[in-house]
Amino acid sequence: MGRSSIVVIGAAKGGTTAVAGITRILGVYYGTHQALGEWDNHHEDVEFFNLLYRGNNKVFDLIRKRNNDSKVWGYKHPTLYKKSHYRDIMLSNLINPKFIFVTRDLEAIGLRRGPDKTIAERIADMTRLSMEQTNLLKWINENSIDYIFVSYEKLLINTFDTIGIISDFIETPFNSVICEKANRYIKAEAGYIDFQDFLNNE
Repeated sequence: MGRSSIVVIGAAKGGTTAVAGITRILGVYYGTHQALGEWDNHHEDVEFFNLLYRGNNKVFDLIRKRNNDSKVWGYKHPTLYKKSHYRDIMLSNLINPKFIFVTRDLEAIGLRRGPDKTIAERIADMTRLSMEQTNLLKWINENSIDYIFVSYEKLLINTFDTIGIISDFIETPFNSVICEKANRYIKAEAGYIDFQDFLNNE
């Protein structure tokens, strides 16, 4: 396994949390500020998150620190397409970046974002999401980056095959121990369990 940066992208409520959790189980380091209540369950590095959303250029210093401290590290950012300036500069600072683009049924995302919305509001939300993902696909194609698509639905239905694909892509071991952990984390009926509950049962 060589040096690399793993970036999990997709859409809010689109399955990125489940996939990021799998990459953590596979051994990807996700920062030092995870154990802060709900943030740990979302696998978002709070230090990274705060710098990026405040438009603070120190985020690039943090990327360099992560590069120096960890052979392989990851960051989950469902809506990276909304930060085009930082997204492009980040790409030039990451070492051997590997992007995991998580896809999910558009109607399911719409329901997760607002179950009480009207049909017209859901359609508008799905239309906007479709356009955002189209722009992200164009960016991926234009930059010739290393990426895979991971279907959230397939992760739930064909868990081990999908994890095997992720493992091959990010070049991490996938063995019986990982299978056992993944089996506890991914639940087809509910999606996935609370990550803190998962860690507490380690």
